[in-house]
Amino acid sequence: MMEKLNSMRTIKIFILTTLLFTGNIIKAQTKDSVIENIVKEATENSQLEKLAHELTDMIGPRLVGTPQMKQANDWAVAKYNNWGITARNEKWGEWRGGRTARLF
Repeated sequence: MMEKLNSMRTIKIFILTTLLFTGNIIKAQTKDSVIENIVKEATENSQLEKLAHELTDMIGPRLVGTPQMKQANDWAVAKYNNWGITARNEKWGEWRGGRTARLF
């Protein structure tokens, strides 16, 4: 009787151990495939160059308080909304315009 209990306990431990190791292997494979998908998306479908061109070349420099800063904020909100992400501009304090002071 005792041998049968030990045998059953051994079988249960073996099954649990097997399930734990199998789960970890599957998890590692899933993690690798997620990383591969991220790299694939970045290398094959990146919009970074297009977005950087729009923001830096079309809108240009964005000093705090300038119309270009407001235009860049509106551009970012519009991009997010086009992608289905809720976004809005928030006012965080008062800033003087970013105009250069005249020296003469």
